[in-house]
Amino acid sequence: MGPLFWGIIISIFLFVLRWAITADDFFMFLPYNLVLALIPLAISRLLVQYMQRKHPSWFLVGFSGFVWLLFIPNAPYIMTDFIHLGKVGGVPLWFDALLILLYASTGLLAGWYSLYDMQKLVAKWHGKFLGWVFVFFVLLMTSFGVYLGRFLRWNSWDLFFRSRATCE
Repeated sequence: MGPLFWGIIISIFLFVLRWAITADDFFMFLPYNLVLALIPLAISRLLVQYMQRKHPSWFLVGFSGFVWLLFIPNAPYIMTDFIHLGKVGGVPLWFDALLILLYASTGLLAGWYSLYDMQKLVAKWHGKFLGWVFVFFVLLMTSFGVYLGRFLRWNSWDLFFRSRATCE
């Protein structure tokens, strides 16, 4: 988890440096997206701890897994933020590219740690083969989630806080 910690620290530092130089908060979505990418990691770490109990509540585990699945697309989603590269100035283009790359890499690393946790849990309870089937399924669903986020502009919480009429 050391690389993740340093990725977060350096990402925040570069964001603050960019803001100090330009006084422009255009890239404010990067820290926000990184927080969203860390939610599945927090859930998976809590689930790993929780599953060590003698009699875990399978309803709670299932609900946590569902919420985890809703938020896991946020980890690779940051890669799509390269679409904003070159939209604002104030610093060299390479600086903004490095900034986005660092946030995206940190988000991907958080997602990888989280998926690894969940794969281990599934493999422990249902076998190695189903653990890998789970990974394949999650990667497919995550790809679809990134599409929903980038192109249809849906968010993970829309399922709970947005009515069906406003999602269409």
